[in-house]
Amino acid sequence: MFFVYHLQTYSPKNRAWKKVIDYVEKYKNVLIKDELSLDALKHEIGDTVNRINAEHPKMKRMKCTATPGGRVVAGSNPVTPTGDYQGVKSMT
Repeated sequence: MFFVYHLQTYSPKNRAWKKVIDYVEKYKNVLIKDELSLDALKHEIGDTVNRINAEHPKMKRMKCTATPGGRVVAGSNPVTPTGDYQGVKSMT
């Protein structure tokens, strides 16, 4: 099992980013039952980011990156020097 225990969001820069933040925040403190569900969540977040990018073609494209360890990073610059994005904690 996995638990979404940390969401790091920032003030939205524009309407597109606000949509992403609003979407992702609904998963705070959610229990995910297995790896298949975790993979589905990663793809769902990525699809949402892509859909919002398509709705706002004039804005800088946002990216979504998911790692095997359960981290999902979305934003216009998703890689940080410290890598402090711990989005999902394994409960096994």
